[in-house]
Amino acid sequence: MSRDPFLLPIGQTDTLRASQVHSLDFDQSSVDPRFSNDPLSEERAVFPRRVFLIVIAAAIAVIILQLIRLQLFDHQKYLLAAEGSRLRTQYVLAPRGQIIDSHQKIIATNKPSFELVVTPLDLPSDANALGREVLALSSLFSLDQTGLDRILSGLNRTSFLPITLAQNVAPDSAIVFITRQSEFPGFSLQNNPIREYIDGPIFAPILGYTGKLTSEEYGELAAGGYIYNDVVGKQGLELEYEKYLRGEFGQRVVEVDASGSVKNSFQEKPAAAGAQLDLFLDSDLQRVLYVSLQKQLSQTRAKRAAAVAIDPKTGGVLALVSLPSFDNNLFARGISSQEYQELLDNPDFPLFNRPTSGTYPPGSTVKPLIASAALQEGTISEKTKIYDGGKIEVPNQFNPNIIYTFHGWKPEGLGSVDVYDAIAESSDIYFYTVGGGQKNLGIAGLGPQTLASYLKKFFLGQITGIDLPTEKAGLIPSPDWKAQRFAGSVVDAQWFLGDTYNMSIGQGFVSVTPLQLALATAALGNGGTVWRPHLVEQVQNEKGEVLYKYVPQVLNKDFINSEYLQIARQGMRRAVTDGTARLLSTLAIEVAGKTGTSQFDGSDPRKTHAWFTSFAPYENPSIALTILIESGGEGNAAAVPVAREVYDWYSKNRMK
Repeated sequence: MSRDPFLLPIGQTDTLRASQVHSLDFDQSSVDPRFSNDPLSEERAVFPRRVFLIVIAAAIAVIILQLIRLQLFDHQKYLLAAEGSRLRTQYVLAPRGQIIDSHQKIIATNKPSFELVVTPLDLPSDANALGREVLALSSLFSLDQTGLDRILSGLNRTSFLPITLAQNVAPDSAIVFITRQSEFPGFSLQNNPIREYIDGPIFAPILGYTGKLTSEEYGELAAGGYIYNDVVGKQGLELEYEKYLRGEFGQRVVEVDASGSVKNSFQEKPAAAGAQLDLFLDSDLQRVLYVSLQKQLSQTRAKRAAAVAIDPKTGGVLALVSLPSFDNNLFARGISSQEYQELLDNPDFPLFNRPTSGTYPPGSTVKPLIASAALQEGTISEKTKIYDGGKIEVPNQFNPNIIYTFHGWKPEGLGSVDVYDAIAESSDIYFYTVGGGQKNLGIAGLGPQTLASYLKKFFLGQITGIDLPTEKAGLIPSPDWKAQRFAGSVVDAQWFLGDTYNMSIGQGFVSVTPLQLALATAALGNGGTVWRPHLVEQVQNEKGEVLYKYVPQVLNKDFINSEYLQIARQGMRRAVTDGTARLLSTLAIEVAGKTGTSQFDGSDPRKTHAWFTSFAPYENPSIALTILIESGGEGNAAAVPVAREVYDWYSKNRMK
């Protein structure tokens, strides 16, 4: 049945199936009422087409106008944006932790500093334009143009990591640069914290210094979170406690233009300051010791000196002076190659840390140690007396007709002396006998092996483990050591009685650091405990939370009976009241000490180092002090006066 084409399925509930839909051919469509040519229908169809065309025309006009504006008016703006605008992450250097002394006085802090940096990626590609920049920058910042050209020519021009060209830029130069920054694409100023050392030369051997990472250091430390333009500890406590002091750098996301200038900053993570070091150090004592040593160098015309003060109860380092010194602020602000070369060429080696790395024959300062060892071993007793006639003669073991003479410091001798007198008057003859023996007296002596054993028990000739880099061990010799050291010579490899004699008075091959001698002296003062020396007492963050607390460590103890140590102590006290250090006898504080005058030049025995090592107060010591003046002459004349000034100040300012 055919479907009526004029019958609309209004009201029908069934759906129109696809099979019921059919196309009309041309003839059918011409008579189909749905394709009627009714005029009203035509008007209704034309109206929406007109609206549509108008909208299209308007849109095209807007686009054309926008293109004209972009081409004629905003071309440069959007060209720069297209070519140069980009987002970068900038790193903000963290201020290093402060360093303070035991009385809460700051000795190392930070200050703001302008640094001229270059970002290779932002440099102009035109060589002439870059040349003009370099010329202007060289003039503005007083930089070497040749050196600047050399640095820039070696850069990776695809890198966006900033590289420092000049540190500690003067404020007036910084202001000029900022007002003209658009003239220097690729260059910028960064305001970074740098170290500021209070009284730099006084504390430089302790604190050390910081500096920018070298390329080699960056390669080694990058994996540990360091950035290319970072600062790192290079020496001293700055190096030893780098992981605590360095802090955490901040970050910020910025938009820069084609010249590298920051246009917008979007987000920032603030830098976190490093942790604070609290030291055992007494900065006022350090200053007094430094000034007194400098004055004594001037008076004696000596050039080099060292001094260490130790707390006998903990091993805490109260003072540590090395002369000549240097200003570590030079390194913090960016030392020039000329300044650095002058330090290296200085014949007195100001960068050398004498208290921890200098090794010297200790001379007579070891006599109280050897006396206590001889008492412990039963080689002598408290009442043993030995005649000091000014010399001791020893026949050659192969030819008795050959006599070797070992002289004491006093040609006419000191007469009959016991252990107390021997320490107080520094009898060489007594200690030759104690160490090497005298057959005619029936004293065998300690012998080289026992001597070496006890000196090492006091931690002479050994690394002490102080929290500073580059510590040296020194040397306590023995027959085995000599045999190995001179293995190529049958004669030189032998150990002779003369070697033992020299060892017994701190001469010959014996060499120790001033720090080691201060520790040994502190052990005599405290009753026999050798403490590990330490500078840092604790480390704490900005919130006051303790990150590290030093617990005093014992290196050795109980190797000599207290009664024998007391005899050695009494001998040292007599050295002050009646012996070689009588200059200290009138002080308000009771000092016990031992002078030393050590030969160091075999070709000229008149050349000597001046030593004095001591502790105070005598009954309950709170300080052990060791002083060395290189080529200073005799200990009682050169080193004791320094001790007097220091102890006088100490008794007035630190004794309760």
